Amino acid sequence: MSGWATLESLGLAGPETERDWARLDARESGMRWRHLGRSDVTMAELARALRAAPGRPPRTGHVGDWDDIWRGRSGILDYNAVVCRELGIGYPLLYDFTQTETAGLDGGDTLFLPGSLMRGGQREELRLLRWNGDRFVPHDRAEPLFLPYVQVRRDGGDMPLLRLHRENDRGPVPADHHSALWARHRRRIGEILVALVRRAPDDRALAQVFGRTVRRDGGVVRTPVVRERGGFRAGDLWYGSAEALVSAALAPVEAALARDGLGAVLREMPSSVPLASVDVVALSYALLGAHRPGRGPAGDGRPDVHIQWGALAMAGHPPGSKGYFARRAGKVGWMYDAAAAELPWVSPVMFVIAPVAPYFLWTPEREGDDLVAVEDLLRRVGAAAASGPAHVAALAPAVRELVAKWLTDWPPSGRLRTRFRWESRVAPDPLPESGLAEPAGFGELTMAQACLVVSCLVPAVTP
Repeated sequence: MSGWATLESLGLAGPETERDWARLDARESGMRWRHLGRSDVTMAELARALRAAPGRPPRTGHVGDWDDIWRGRSGILDYNAVVCRELGIGYPLLYDFTQTETAGLDGGDTLFLPGSLMRGGQREELRLLRWNGDRFVPHDRAEPLFLPYVQVRRDGGDMPLLRLHRENDRGPVPADHHSALWARHRRRIGEILVALVRRAPDDRALAQVFGRTVRRDGGVVRTPVVRERGGFRAGDLWYGSAEALVSAALAPVEAALARDGLGAVLREMPSSVPLASVDVVALSYALLGAHRPGRGPAGDGRPDVHIQWGALAMAGHPPGSKGYFARRAGKVGWMYDAAAAELPWVSPVMFVIAPVAPYFLWTPEREGDDLVAVEDLLRRVGAAAASGPAHVAALAPAVRELVAKWLTDWPPSGRLRTRFRWESRVAPDPLPESGLAEPAGFGELTMAQACLVVSCLVPAVTP
């Protein structure tokens, strides 16, 4: 299936898309984008189209203990199993440059909890070690730490935290990792980053590429890179060229992939290194071909379609929230233009941001009452859609009223409310393993209608 055929199957083709595709083909633009949450293709048709498309869209989650996710007991993160296992329309591409959660769960990655193990909704804090410049010492969790620089003490020995998570990953769908992707394409990601640094029109744009630095002790601080004396300054360090700056930014990849000897790696590390922004990370996944069959090759210069599953923050739940990718796409478009202009191998990309929001409507089989309640809601929405206006914007007031009435008729359980509030996934009591059930009527909703339901539910259940 060609890139254009993929767009047609997703309900995203049309005159405007055709014009944008022509611009990509002529390399007049490095990136155009579409939000799949506005598609009028049904959820059932969407799943069939994605399974027929070449490759698999990455579901860009975070590193952590995914055991509960695969076993249907992670609450707000269950959608990952729906997309990747139940429907087979994505695979986990895990960002491993995040930070450990703090003791008070007020900092770091408090959702995927990479500094802990999760079993049945119960959290076991790992014994973390941080680098003090000479050796690893116990960490009190007062501040978040950069995952590639952290060791863990377990079963009488020490090992890199990321190695522990990789070895514990026995999920039914093999995961890829950010650091591994960059390592496989080290030369090309280096070329991309150098192109962005060279072509950044000013320091504000440069800060969009590198806005933070990572200290050797694992602390992450907001330190935009700026031009200075013919080179670049990032915190206390000055780099004489774009190549030197990028080389430092790629140094944590080696630490992230270390099986042993992390201390030796950190001893050779600069006191701090620049950290690529989330916008650069998304760009790298598109241009390095994270969506392609076999996860490669990186690109061939012809226009391509990159589909990426984003969670609520990145992809939102239109029309209530379109996510940060859509909000920032116009501001970071220059990055894609720069890469396409400087590097002939780069494929100009139609970036399709795909929201996972509809899959919040799937429920664990053990919570049968919630499944019955959600099915009743979808019946009401389906009836309103069949008898009312087809356009989602016109349908929205009726769906909001339906949701309000439904919440009175079917007061949702605490677990269901927590799912839509995007709160902690730690359960008060141990949870049994469970399959995930598709509610009746889900497949007949369009993607836009399913997003609308979630968009109405989120504020309705949030105090």
